[in-house]
Amino acid sequence: MTRYTFFGGEAYGTPNGAYNNGNNAMLESKQQHMTYLHRDYYKPIFDAWSNSIREDFTRKLGYRFELKSLSYSEEVAPGGIFNFILKVQNSGFAAMYLTRPVNLIIDNGKTGSQNIRYQTTLSIDVRTWTPEAGVVTIDRKLRIPATINQGLWQLLLALPDSSAQLQDDERYAARFGNDNVWNADGTNLLVKDISITASAPGSHTNDDIFQEITITSTTTPTTSISQISAVKIPNSLILSATYDIVYSYHQAFIDADNNPATGYFVKSIGADFLVENSRYYDHKGNIGSDWLWQQINGTVTSSINNHQYVWQLPLASLKLSITSSSKIVFAGSKDDKESYSAVISVIINNS
Repeated sequence: MTRYTFFGGEAYGTPNGAYNNGNNAMLESKQQHMTYLHRDYYKPIFDAWSNSIREDFTRKLGYRFELKSLSYSEEVAPGGIFNFILKVQNSGFAAMYLTRPVNLIIDNGKTGSQNIRYQTTLSIDVRTWTPEAGVVTIDRKLRIPATINQGLWQLLLALPDSSAQLQDDERYAARFGNDNVWNADGTNLLVKDISITASAPGSHTNDDIFQEITITSTTTPTTSISQISAVKIPNSLILSATYDIVYSYHQAFIDADNNPATGYFVKSIGADFLVENSRYYDHKGNIGSDWLWQQINGTVTSSINNHQYVWQLPLASLKLSITSSSKIVFAGSKDDKESYSAVISVIINNS
């Protein structure tokens, strides 16, 4: 019952008794999901606890949200798609019993009249971040406004009070338990160096609103991407695919080391390289969904013939060897829609 409602009380009895000693208090408070304690009565019981237990008990009373890890697009174009995966954990005794918005904010880091901020409310119910839930993963894609200024931007997370009268009062905003993330305006700093640049790879639109989006994907290669091949010749890798739909971006993801635990994870492979239209890139982000790519110096020879796209990549520009175990996935993207081919292996032709 206490998992879903407020619970608390006050101390009673002889200090360091069987039930009110510090260790037992920590155990039962966790089991009962304690949210408050009238520690001034009886204060000698609270004072009898060790300093470490008093500090730990105070931190864990009620909910205590901690940021565990963050993977995100370090580089994104205006109008592009920003990917981020945030892991949080409630290490407190109790859940947050009242709902409140979870606002994601991008901010240019300036003050006064020069400050620019975009905000959107995520489809998240923080009441589900219970102590029993363990580490909670928030995996989202957001549309970056098309008219946003290029430069470095901060990513902030805010959990203000749900009341219209209190939502702008930072004293009522939820503060994460990590060091060096809390801002005086009631926001929590996630990262301060997201690069907004027109040269970033990926699809983009003219939409001028910062909002959560849903990517509609199709994995049926016969209706969108077909006649796929990947052939390694002595000095080049030749990739070919026929696109039955007109896309803004034609891509090939290359998993050179055949290891899904490295590179950008897409369709069961870990892509080390990306070919997009007439350029190709080396993955520089964190492992997983971190969309951060660095353009590789070198010439990609590309051709289009009746919807068939052919790329020829010089092997000398790639930092990893291409073998018969290397995997390839072709993709096409336009606006918020993406299509993928089946996964294929590279054919070696040394003749």
